Parts: sequence; structure tokens; C-alpha cells
Amino acid sequence: IFLAIVKTDVPMTSQLCENTILELVKTYPFLRTELLTETAFGRKVRTLVMGRGKRKVIYSAAHHANEWITTTVLLKFAEEFAESFQKGGEIGGMDAKNLSEAVTVYMVPMVDPDGVDLVTGVLSEGEGQYEIARRMAENYPAIPFPEGWKANLLGVDLNLQYPAGWLQAREIKFSLGYTRPGPRDYVGRAPLSQKEARALAGYTEYIDPDLI
Repeated sequence: IFLAIVKTDVPMTSQLCENTILELVKTYPFLRTELLTETAFGRKVRTLVMGRGKRKVIYSAAHHANEWITTTVLLKFAEEFAESFQKGGEIGGMDAKNLSEAVTVYMVPMVDPDGVDLVTGVLSEGEGQYEIARRMAENYPAIPFPEGWKANLLGVDLNLQYPAGWLQAREIKFSLGYTRPGPRDYVGRAPLSQKEARALAGYTEYIDPDLI
């Protein structure tokens, strides 16, 4: 009987993500994981790797805190791929064994664990990290708190942290009023100033994938 490891009926938190990745690797020894970085607040950003093929693909999820459901989707995909591989079945209409010999899938299931823990209620009112975020959010009263939070807990939008087009992004976001740390759309003081984005950019350069 196939017992699902990935929980799809509860909010995905950083701890649940960590536990799920480690449980997947334990259950399916052909999966690999490594610690990519730790956030400013000590939460882990992990990889999960499947396959050994020449064609390399990177999937990342939860760049934005309130899009944490993408983590669940990506982990579920990994689980279904691994189970199909083990049973000699198919994934997406393709033979899972053949696919894993042709492709290596590199996954970073939760890029923004700090922000995710704020949105999913792990951090509660009165706690230091919650209050830091709340103070930043007060500068943007139109954005609901905490459910509208997209940034990391330093108030930087990780998806706007990459060097490509960064100056243009800053110009656009500054013109819209996102000029300082807050719930969303602040590009940071420079590209790759945040540990999470820096680690993912470095990982991407190291892997040199065919597709992201």
C-alpha cells in the first residue's frame, strides 16, 4: 500500500517541508538532498534531486511567502516521480525509469521559509520575528497582514533579487512606492543581497541547467 508522505491537506511550513524532504529521501534512497543555505533567521533552504540524466532542470517553489502551496505541489510531484520510478510506472505519460535516466531534476522546494512561516501562522503575535514583520507592514497599510506577505522576513522580495533586469525592476517598483523593506515588491539594496537568492543563483550557475 502506498502511504503518502507529502501532506496536501495542511499548510506547508518550513519544518513540515524539512521533515517531508528527509522522509522522502529515507523512503526513496535514490533521491538526494543537500542544505543549500540557512536564512537570516536560521531556517533551512534545502534541495531535493531526482534522476541522473544529462538534461538538467531546476524547479524552485515558494519564492513568495503567500505562494507556499507551490511547495506542496513540487514535493507531491517528487513523491509521485519517485514512487513511479520504484514501481516501474509512468509519470506524466512517460516511463519514470527512462525519464530519470535522461533527466536530472533539481528542486528547491521552499526558497522563502521565513516568510512562509509568517503567512502560515507558525509565528504568532508578540513573537520577535512576527513583530519585526508587522512593523514593516505598517508602512504599507493597503496590504493585508500577514496573508499579503510575499517577502522574506528582512522585507525583501526574493523574486526581485536576481541580477537580470534588477535596475529596471527597482525603477518600476520604486515608482509604485515600494522603496523600503516591506511585505512585497522591495528589490533590496542590491542584487543577491539576500542569502536565499544568492544561494539559489550560485546553485543555478553550478548546475548550469537546460531549463529553469
